[in-house]
Amino acid sequence: MLVLRNFLVAVAAILFVLSFFFDDVYHILKGVGYFSGAVAYVFECLLLTDCFKTKVEHQEMFMVYCFGPLSLIMGLGYILK
Repeated sequence: MLVLRNFLVAVAAILFVLSFFFDDVYHILKGVGYFSGAVAYVFECLLLTDCFKTKVEHQEMFMVYCFGPLSLIMGLGYILK
C-alpha cells in the first residue's frame, strides 16, 4: 500500500510539472493530478489507521481529512473548466 501511495504521489507531481509545458491540456493534467493526489490521501488514511483497525487522533488525521476532499474538489474544478 505504501508503494502504491508513493506511486500516486509521483504521478501527481509529474502531471503538475507537465501542465507547465502543455497549455492546451493543462487543466486536464492538473485535474488528473489532483485526483491522483486524492487517492493517495485515501491510501494515507488507510496506512495511518491500519485499514481502519486503529483509532488515530484527529490531530494526526487533520491533513488527510482536509486535503483529501480538497484534492477532489480541485480536480473537479479543473476537469469541468
